[in-house]
Amino acid sequence: MKAFIYLLLFSGLINIAAEDEVRLNKQSDCFSGIFSSHETWGKHFTASGRMTTEKFESIFPKDKYNYYKSTIECKEIIYYVGKTLVSGYYLTSKDRKNIKSPTLIYNRGGNARMGSMVFGAMFHRLFPLVESGFAVIGSRYRGGTSWHLSTKNYNDNDEYGGKDVDDVVALAKLFPEFNGIDADRVGMMGWSRGGFQTMLALQRMENIKAVALIATPTDLSELLVKRPEMEQVFRARIPNYDKSKEKELAKRSILNWIDKIPDVPIFIGHAIDDQRVPSENSLRLAMSLEELDREYKLVIYESGGHGMGTNSEDLYIQLSNWFNKYL
Repeated sequence: MKAFIYLLLFSGLINIAAEDEVRLNKQSDCFSGIFSSHETWGKHFTASGRMTTEKFESIFPKDKYNYYKSTIECKEIIYYVGKTLVSGYYLTSKDRKNIKSPTLIYNRGGNARMGSMVFGAMFHRLFPLVESGFAVIGSRYRGGTSWHLSTKNYNDNDEYGGKDVDDVVALAKLFPEFNGIDADRVGMMGWSRGGFQTMLALQRMENIKAVALIATPTDLSELLVKRPEMEQVFRARIPNYDKSKEKELAKRSILNWIDKIPDVPIFIGHAIDDQRVPSENSLRLAMSLEELDREYKLVIYESGGHGMGTNSEDLYIQLSNWFNKYL
């Protein structure tokens, strides 16, 4: 009988370990397939009718593409978080691929596959960070990838600040897989929804030296008042939403637990004309940090919208300076 009990206990430990296991499944070059040249990328993009060739070349200049391809090591990664397959990315400069660099965990915005970090988004959001000297690693979160029909994914649902936060926390266990990551100099940044994703993950991660939050919703109940259409997203993504609406929104609203997070320097960026997430969200966060006597920097632009538009270049200079100060 004792042997049977011991066997059951041991079996349980194995199951627990399997649920918590994080491991790299595969990696491949970002600059491959349709992205292997500017011409093939452009033909694929314009063939869909989403934009003209001229528009594509103005948004994704050929000379900049060629420069990035020649200087950046960019990997698409697939990793397991327990039984769940998750996709992500890892980038560093080619001349530092075997040298440890200050590292940023990047948390994207959007939900499910909307806003996922596709190649074009990498081009504008991630490549400039690598150009500034950082290694970058990030997750698309569970539910953020269109898997091939032959691929089994056991839990492919983005919970918008639920179990998908596990996918961010898990990245730290992948650090040893990449020579360019300096595990002692890690910062984290998030854009839009990625901002509260960052703060939720921060509570569970060690040695994050600084963070940056861009166009981040800090009070989801208040956001719902300003943008009632967001209820469709919340209801579709957040478990138990209709039964515990206020409780679930509070879990994902930074202002409700800002005093509980680790005391790390926080950069806050926003544009006044942001129509998706009102800039008051960042102002209220700054006021809370001021009351708590926490270190922060608030940068508000007069224009630029949710994506920062023409202010992106200045924003990335600000971000580079911020993280270089602490990493």
